Amino acid sequence: MKKLFLNFFNLVYKKIFAEEMTANIEIFFKNLGYVALGFGIAKVLTVIFNILAGRVLGPEEYGKFTLVISVASFLTIPMFMGISTAMVKYNAEGEDFKRRSAIISTAYLMVFLFSLVSIFFYLIFKPRLLRLFSISDSIFYLILLFTIIYALSSIITRTLQGLHEMKKRSMLEIIFGVGLLGVFTLFIFMKDSRTFIAAVFAICIAYVLVIIIGMASIYKYFSFQFSRYWAGKLIRYGFYSLLAAVSFIFLTNVDKVMINKYLATGDLGIYRAYHASSLGIVSSFMVMFTTVFFPTASKSKAKWNIFKRINRFIPYLVIFGLPILVGGEFIALKLYGKNYPINLALLILFGLGAITVSLYGVYAWLIVSAGKTGAKIGMMALVIAASFNIIMNRALIPLIGITGAILATIFSYLIAVSFLLPKAKILQVSKEDEEN
Repeated sequence: MKKLFLNFFNLVYKKIFAEEMTANIEIFFKNLGYVALGFGIAKVLTVIFNILAGRVLGPEEYGKFTLVISVASFLTIPMFMGISTAMVKYNAEGEDFKRRSAIISTAYLMVFLFSLVSIFFYLIFKPRLLRLFSISDSIFYLILLFTIIYALSSIITRTLQGLHEMKKRSMLEIIFGVGLLGVFTLFIFMKDSRTFIAAVFAICIAYVLVIIIGMASIYKYFSFQFSRYWAGKLIRYGFYSLLAAVSFIFLTNVDKVMINKYLATGDLGIYRAYHASSLGIVSSFMVMFTTVFFPTASKSKAKWNIFKRINRFIPYLVIFGLPILVGGEFIALKLYGKNYPINLALLILFGLGAITVSLYGVYAWLIVSAGKTGAKIGMMALVIAASFNIIMNRALIPLIGITGAILATIFSYLIAVSFLLPKAKILQVSKEDEEN
């Protein structure tokens, strides 16, 4: 059966790229297969969770759940300071145990320190944060709890990614999906618990499961020794990753915060339903793809060839992707229920948004894999796109509602892609790999 699949992929690959698969490409597809299986199962479970949550909670409570997740994304930024991305890159480049142990131990100590400082400042400046995000005091503490749990879960899964432990990484995704849907289903049977808090607790418990099981796979790398050498390298590369992360969080979450600010919470719930049925699903596939792609590209010395292969694949993505996405959105929204109106224009716009996210993601991660220069270019692309996105959301959401939010997303990602493409020439030489 495995040989049959490999032959099939080889046939498709040869048709698209007009060449035979090499051994490295076969390894890439093998790892991608592990991730696809785990992420695929997990995504099916999370899609069911989102549809179930949307139906049971209704747009208002579903919107509050969305707000918790979005605000938490902003609060995690100073906890990581770009360290987790740098850790993935440097762990992916070499397989020496002592090297990896030094990188992981140093990275975790730094993230732990940054997290403590961040939480302290969040508590000090709580009144300002409540006004900034238009949230209540009780929701703030719920967001803070989720932020801490999510941050720890995220760095553990990123560690496995850098170690090329794709099977284990995939298993954690399945565990998360099962835990999320299972716990939330239990809450549904408790009628008094059918609020957004049930959804937040369900996702927190799912991430706790990931933390416990994930730690069992990586604890051997912890030496609790701080390496100044690796701290310096992590900080230097992480600086650009941090700026990129800040921009990315704004790019992917400012729309939701502004919808909550200028429209009703119910509108945010409807927006999430469309978003989860299109950009949410595609983003999950992109996470699946880049989980394997980024470490592989970081290790590769033929990045320009990868770039040319991506260019050949783009027309297939657009031609086949849009009708599949629109059809999938339609089915998903039907399952969400009558409280979530179906609008053909929005279906098409969200489908186009999902395609632009895919284009940006592949090009960005390939360029970032080239080293510090690549990370700088990736950061600049995100800063430009995020700045444009904030301006467009502020102008369009009060004017045309959630349609303005998705239009802002599409144009912002297109701007990012337009900025990245001329810069891809660094992949031809990629001398950054020498000094990473």
